[in-house]
Amino acid sequence: MKNTFANRFYTAVIIFTAALTRIPEASAQQMVIDDAAITTQRSFQLEAWYGSHESWIVPAVGINSWLELSAGTGFDSIEDNDFSYWTLVVKIVSHDLYSSDYAFSFVAGTIFDTDSELMRAYANLPFSIIISSNGSVIHTNFGGVMISREGNNNYSITYGLRGDFVMHENIIILSEIFAVNRNFGFQAGFRLSPIPGFLSIDLTWGRGFKPGDSYPGFNIGFALTPASLW
Repeated sequence: MKNTFANRFYTAVIIFTAALTRIPEASAQQMVIDDAAITTQRSFQLEAWYGSHESWIVPAVGINSWLELSAGTGFDSIEDNDFSYWTLVVKIVSHDLYSSDYAFSFVAGTIFDTDSELMRAYANLPFSIIISSNGSVIHTNFGGVMISREGNNNYSITYGLRGDFVMHENIIILSEIFAVNRNFGFQAGFRLSPIPGFLSIDLTWGRGFKPGDSYPGFNIGFALTPASLW
């Protein structure tokens, strides 16, 4: 499941960040740490997931070999799944990760509330490297987020490390550690690919390291990624 948002750190989607910002969180992706890859060139991806804190529907379009554009809507799973956010994201990659074994990318995005008021803007620099012949990958992220509330802007640094470890053609173990400033959290789970190259399903669970930081909780999601369409 190529994560269309980074933010896709792009966000301060972590509940323990809520303790700092005191506003609802929104990540627009199931895994917090983004990868340096985009969806299929000249095609689209539909990514959606339901979580114990938030749920998202996020379509993305691979314009060419280096540019992906995404837009999506988020729902507050705690408050009766009400529509709560919408987002716009652009992602640029240096080159194809799987042909070069490594890649860099730049991600920038915005998240708005239902009144189209800016909640946050973020930028992120993912780096991915393939570490084994079976396709296991390590991802690192470093970025920043501006969180706006009642006319006041707060700025935070975001960073983290993630591993996608291939156990079988159809099974990948996912694990990550992420942070906003000095507040850390983790998430782990697995990815199933019942139709490799087209359909993947993620099941994950995570939380913050501090007591009471329950984000991101349990999440189940899927991604549909067709081959090139034009």
